[in-house]
Amino acid sequence: MRRRSLLHTLSISNPLVWGLLGLLLSFTSCALPGKARLIVWLFSPCLVLASFLAWLRPLWSRWILVSLGAGTVLLFGLALWRLGFSFFFLGFLSMGVCDILVGLVWTNNLEERSENDAEEGQTGTEQSCTRKRLRIAELLESNDVDELLSLVFKRIMRRYGSDLNVMELKEHERVFLLAYDAWGIIGNGGFNYLFERSIPGDPHYEQTASAFAAIGCDAAADAFAKVFQLFPGGRPPEEVEERLRLYRRGPGTMRGPIDEQFFAASKDMEKYLHAYVRAHGEQFAELDHLPPRRRSAKKRKRRARTDAAEGQTVGDLICSLPHWARVAFAARCGRSVWPLFTANWPDASPKRRQAVTRALELAELSAAGARAADGLEDAVTNAVVAAGGAMMGLYGFFFDKEDDEPRPPDGNAAVIASFVARAAEHAADAANKPPAESAHFALEAFTWVRQAVGDESQIIETLWRELRQLERVARRGGWSDQTPVPSNVWDLLE
Repeated sequence: MRRRSLLHTLSISNPLVWGLLGLLLSFTSCALPGKARLIVWLFSPCLVLASFLAWLRPLWSRWILVSLGAGTVLLFGLALWRLGFSFFFLGFLSMGVCDILVGLVWTNNLEERSENDAEEGQTGTEQSCTRKRLRIAELLESNDVDELLSLVFKRIMRRYGSDLNVMELKEHERVFLLAYDAWGIIGNGGFNYLFERSIPGDPHYEQTASAFAAIGCDAAADAFAKVFQLFPGGRPPEEVEERLRLYRRGPGTMRGPIDEQFFAASKDMEKYLHAYVRAHGEQFAELDHLPPRRRSAKKRKRRARTDAAEGQTVGDLICSLPHWARVAFAARCGRSVWPLFTANWPDASPKRRQAVTRALELAELSAAGARAADGLEDAVTNAVVAAGGAMMGLYGFFFDKEDDEPRPPDGNAAVIASFVARAAEHAADAANKPPAESAHFALEAFTWVRQAVGDESQIIETLWRELRQLERVARRGGWSDQTPVPSNVWDLLE
């Protein structure tokens, strides 16, 4: 792309420059002789008018603008030359006019080329869409089942948007979408994952359960019927926290067999979905010809926990801390909820307890010594394993059939114990990372603590106060990323 000179950049992009030039010529015409003055008086208003037209119609009026401007500049230069100015000055003005004209042609060509490219791109997109519109019909006759199911899902999402309400869909679309989506979610984390999210239009998951029956997967539909019995009245509540609390209560043996039944049914899920899509092939093929629906944009308001006094979030405060102060705070977060680990997993084996405490100890040791302690990588791994072991109390099954380790007695307790271990994991991870990355892991440690105890907990209020105090001490003391932070710093804060 050729660089444009300052002269024609101003003339092409800013009609105001030409308007000001026209006014300037009008005021300076008094120094010209009679004919030159008359010519300038005739062309100067035209130049001002042309600049106004360019402001209103910048695409088609540039030729008029530059033609009048170039003519005016040439006449003005000729008048100056007739008054005795050098021919060199006239040549300089002529070169400026040529530069303007070249810039105009180059700019117009570039604009035309951009418009053509945009049209070609649009045509290419339409051609691509045309090819894609045939794909559902084509895939219905092929053996590429996975591609067909994925394409139908994408077509529905394209048509209705990611924030769709399932009751706005046609019946065959709703059945497919709910079954296909729930199949993936439950397959990744059991019914616990499903109940962690809400489905607009299906607050009690009744439509989702019916979708599996509609595609003919009776085993999956029966798993839904069984999991519904874990809730009072056989109906999951609409509110997420209450729904999870009720689902997670009691030992994991209540939930594990239901998850396993759905997992077993999932082996043939692709076959059922494929058969359903083929049975409604013409209806699904219509999705290729339907444009996306226009939906009003909904702005989601995200509430971030902030310091009322300074308007700062936890992330802001953690990022403002030097490296080892972040690590110390992350370890402090883990220490604050360590009693919850033993309270919610009283029969945890010594190696699980040691995995959590060791991760916290090494994080504190690293902060106090201003260097990453040995063994942090193993500590992170062991904390992850401890968190996973605690979650088995929620899911109620074992990856190792010979594993007879006691699990948390309640699913809710299992989740809390797991969150405590995750906080310790991220504290050790913060100590093992460079200063550029430690803020993220320190914030994660705080986040896991918040999930374990809730926003309104006294533990969170205490951590907030200590974080603000630590930030003030670090700022006033001029701490750097090499400043060690001993574990007893919390006793010294005011």
